[in-house]
Amino acid sequence: MIEFYGALSNKCKESRAKKIGQKNGSIFLIAAGVVLVIMIVIGSIYNNWYMAIVVVIFCMCSVMAFLKPKSQILKMALPIRIIIDDDKIITTAIGNKSGKKEIALRQVKKVIDNGEWYDIIFKFGDISNSLCCQKDLIVRGTIAEFESVFAHKIICLKDKK
Repeated sequence: MIEFYGALSNKCKESRAKKIGQKNGSIFLIAAGVVLVIMIVIGSIYNNWYMAIVVVIFCMCSVMAFLKPKSQILKMALPIRIIIDDDKIITTAIGNKSGKKEIALRQVKKVIDNGEWYDIIFKFGDISNSLCCQKDLIVRGTIAEFESVFAHKIICLKDKK
């Protein structure tokens, strides 16, 4: 059994917030592009260009999505205890009404080694559907055990550069 417990470092939180902001911003920009095309078509057909104001407001909201999530929101979304046991991952988050969440190990798509922490990315998602395991917060087990569990799924960030 491997267990990570405790508060994440500010460096880890900042990196995670930046990645989430970029991901959300990209989604909103794509949506803004689709809405822009629709509004141009509608505006040209009905000659109502006031709809362009709606597009401008929507684009401004998409730019706001690139901003980092506030620390309170980020704090609520991050688990404080992660247990990796046999064939499942059990997490307990701050403010989580249900208390615990269990995820099967087979749902892990990849594990990104960022140096000081691991991002466990699950299938059907990216950074927004992941866990952050900071190496110095391990209280049970070892890093070697963790790496042996995810040996075929670990991607070192240094390898990508």
